[in-house]
Amino acid sequence: MATQQVVPAVCPKCGTQYTAPALSLIDVTNDPALKQAFMQGQLNVAQCPNCGTVHPLNVPILYHDAEKELALVFVPNSMGIAHTDEQKIIGRLTTQLMNSLPPEKRKGYLLNPRIFISMENLYKAILAADGITEEMIAAQQSKMKLIDQLLHTRDEATVKKLIEDNKDQFDYQFFEIITSLALQALQSGDEVSGQTLLGFRQFVAQAAGTGAEHIAAIDEKIGLRALSPESLLDSLRQAKTDEEFKTLIAEGKPLLTYEFFQSLTQKIEAANAAGDTAETEALQSLRSRIMETSAALDKEARAALENAGNLLDGLFQAEDPDQFIAENIEKFDEPFLTILVANIQEAEKAGRKDIVEKLGDLYNRLMAALQANLPPEMRLLNELIAANAGDRIAQKLAENKELVTPALLELLGALRTDIIARGEGTLIPVLDEIKRQIEAMLNGNDSPPAGGRILIAR
Repeated sequence: MATQQVVPAVCPKCGTQYTAPALSLIDVTNDPALKQAFMQGQLNVAQCPNCGTVHPLNVPILYHDAEKELALVFVPNSMGIAHTDEQKIIGRLTTQLMNSLPPEKRKGYLLNPRIFISMENLYKAILAADGITEEMIAAQQSKMKLIDQLLHTRDEATVKKLIEDNKDQFDYQFFEIITSLALQALQSGDEVSGQTLLGFRQFVAQAAGTGAEHIAAIDEKIGLRALSPESLLDSLRQAKTDEEFKTLIAEGKPLLTYEFFQSLTQKIEAANAAGDTAETEALQSLRSRIMETSAALDKEARAALENAGNLLDGLFQAEDPDQFIAENIEKFDEPFLTILVANIQEAEKAGRKDIVEKLGDLYNRLMAALQANLPPEMRLLNELIAANAGDRIAQKLAENKELVTPALLELLGALRTDIIARGEGTLIPVLDEIKRQIEAMLNGNDSPPAGGRILIAR
């Protein structure tokens, strides 16, 4: 299961603003294909409709695998949010996941998702759960080194010798690594490198006399599709479900140009001229379906932006913002927060301090309301951090004794690691004080701490 939403996107190359489908909740429990697509970096990427640049979308995700009891969260650093707001986002994703599961599947580990600051480390955690050993990783690194050597060797004789001396390395994993590197390059907007790597794997397979079957199997497994009008049309004809068809249209939106439909019309006319009635009708039906699905996606994107804009207008004009927020709490999703932050930034650029102050106040009110909807453990941690004093931390813990568990301590540890990695070391003293008091309570020591305010360097 994957929860899809439409999110605002900004092309890193030309600055074009547009919308694209993205996944925030990725539950691979019963969907191996979804897991493979995620591990290959195929999810949450978009292609700019203006310049064609492929780039990752700036969205947080919650990865879930019930079989292995994995609940993994990644919030991109590029979102530029404070750690407390990050915890609120994680809380909303966790709540969304919990609500999607039947009661008997709602287990304790879901309340304490592991937090990652890089996709690389998240991938490693998934591999570790799959039993990928250090030896396997070392073997992969050896193949990576060989790939690097081959790519940077210009002498043809040396390349041939490298291939001849390392024939045992050219297995399924070798070509899988090259494919993954190519996809990562394409998704980061480096089309030249991506296409070069795809050509490189074909060269190695041909030079080594092995690998063609591996490449075919890999491409079929991950559904690798080159972004060209012809390949898009072929893939659309072979789509097995409406959802797959819709996903293909979303991915290939920039290719649905006048030239694309002109080419399709020419195919229809050629089939008709050849007297192939079945082919003519099939292509005509496909053309209609493409146009209808594309129009529906455009309508969804416009509706999402319009709804977020109307919601922001309503919040901005509300006489009682807190009441408006309470009545519409379920509507304040990630796309709305993105638009709200974008409006604050635009007001700052325009020098409208009055608008900046009001939108900033609304943002704080909204985050406070969303905080109230967090899982209790995350809400308590945020309150403890805000307390910022030994005696007030003790009071908060005493008021929430039922939440003071080893799981809370683990969640605090994950938060501390994340904050250190982000360079927000000024919060470490208060986190250490919270940790000290939680450990004291878990060890049965309820004696009051030596009060006083915790000094945080500014």
